[in-house]
Amino acid sequence: MRMLLFLLLTLMSLSSCSFGPDSSDGYSVYLVSAACNYYETQNQLSGTLCDQYWMDRQFSFLADCAGAEYHNVLLSQGELNSSFTDISGKCFLTVDNVRTEIPKDSFIDKLEAKLKNLAAAVSSDDILIFHYSGHGAADGSLLLTDKVYDSDRLLSLLDSISCCKLILLDCCYSASNIDEEGSDSRTDFASLFRPYESRQTRTWYIAAAQKDQLSYSVTLDDSV
Repeated sequence: MRMLLFLLLTLMSLSSCSFGPDSSDGYSVYLVSAACNYYETQNQLSGTLCDQYWMDRQFSFLADCAGAEYHNVLLSQGELNSSFTDISGKCFLTVDNVRTEIPKDSFIDKLEAKLKNLAAAVSSDDILIFHYSGHGAADGSLLLTDKVYDSDRLLSLLDSISCCKLILLDCCYSASNIDEEGSDSRTDFASLFRPYESRQTRTWYIAAAQKDQLSYSVTLDDSV
């Protein structure tokens, strides 16, 4: 998972060189992120909340450089201490940097409600970034806290939002959620942040693994 994060942040940092405050054209950037650590269960997974933290910071930076208004909606199962170590499996909803603890059983309902709200609120000039960090299954489904979630339902909700979208799936078998027919393999997602007059409304996908592949956490000591 950290390899995907490193690659994405490197590309974004390079692409950000051309941005500046004078490029503002009045659009908004929305990040919706779901990250689960499955704390103290057989599915426990480290690094997911760090992924979410750095995604939020980097996209906020890019939006600021582009002169866009930035909004975050973060659903998190787990907490981090100051050393970025998982310390609990509590669930939280953060909206525009205001964090509220929520019941675990409401995690999926909150996610779907926020996506439905965005479908009604965004304009075609806006940008939506969806990020998931957690477990994925071979059929493309996601594990949100302790519940298996049909990714087709998620993709349908995302499809109902009429603006440019970047979908980041950081989980095993994540490419199984990409319809390869008619897709374009070019990785020009940095064009998301161009002035909207020169943007095309499209959806970009970045997957951490092929449809038949596991996604691994890479440390600085690993040889890859």
